[in-house]
Amino acid sequence: MRRNTAFRLSLLILAAFIAMPVAAGRGEARGAAGPPADWRRRWATEPVISIFLDDRGYAIYLPMEEYLTGVVAAEMDPDWPVEALTAQAIVSRTLTLKYMELGSGPRKIHGTDACTSPAHLQAYGPARSNAAVRAAVASSRGQVLTYGRDLIFAMYSNSAGGLTATGREAFSGLEPPAPYLASVPSLGEAVTPPSEEVWRAAVPRWELEGAAGAPLGSSQNLTVSRYGVSGRVLQFKLGKKTIKAADLRAALGSDRFRSTLITSIQQTAGSVIFTGRGWGHGSGLCQHGAQALAAEGWRTQAILAHYFQGAAVERLWK
Repeated sequence: MRRNTAFRLSLLILAAFIAMPVAAGRGEARGAAGPPADWRRRWATEPVISIFLDDRGYAIYLPMEEYLTGVVAAEMDPDWPVEALTAQAIVSRTLTLKYMELGSGPRKIHGTDACTSPAHLQAYGPARSNAAVRAAVASSRGQVLTYGRDLIFAMYSNSAGGLTATGREAFSGLEPPAPYLASVPSLGEAVTPPSEEVWRAAVPRWELEGAAGAPLGSSQNLTVSRYGVSGRVLQFKLGKKTIKAADLRAALGSDRFRSTLITSIQQTAGSVIFTGRGWGHGSGLCQHGAQALAAEGWRTQAILAHYFQGAAVERLWK
């Protein structure tokens, strides 16, 4: 799977949230039946979507379900339990349609519905597909996650470090709120390889100060000034300079500073050593958590209900 995909997606999705009409996803829509939304009419039948092939520099057209086979194969280990693969299929289908609904991400970058670059939407690797992936996509054909009258922002990350993040923890400044992105326990630690679950990053002081836009020497007074409900760091303070943890992670690199679930900070003469758990922003579906739950016999619907509180699975096309 592409472990940095979800973080790059988080930056694009935060921008999409900010650009959304104010009424979208508001509390009054929670659980409301209401009239059919435009997107329901638009996708009453399976769409054929445009996909920019990032490694080739041109676009192709594929039916949504065929495209998703390549996405699931790239974003999750094809040999994982089929219930986990099916959960990924529903999440990825929802996320793709949400981007299409908003006209964001690939539409703004390439003028297409999707892109094979994980920096722009989701990874794509049809060569990795197998019978289990194809079965997962086929069995969930047309199914998406909704909350009230809206498609949800179906977020996911590699490992949540035992506890998922709320939407507002993962995406600072998130408006309107996404109550389905709640903080819930995740069993992913039980199956996540240690090299992916626990991380350590030694950052030279000069680099840390530059990434934070802080004065030289300010890292001598590095402190955590704010935590979120899941225990993730929301803000650091370097002297008088305050920086959001998500912004610092982006500046230092998400494959290096893997999460904001920091367990210790050690200071040496020339560097600051961060230790943490998990990989990714930690909100929504925890991929290793889905793997663990599926291995314990959980069905796809139960896995999704756990990670997306209050959301419903709905079929758009047959």
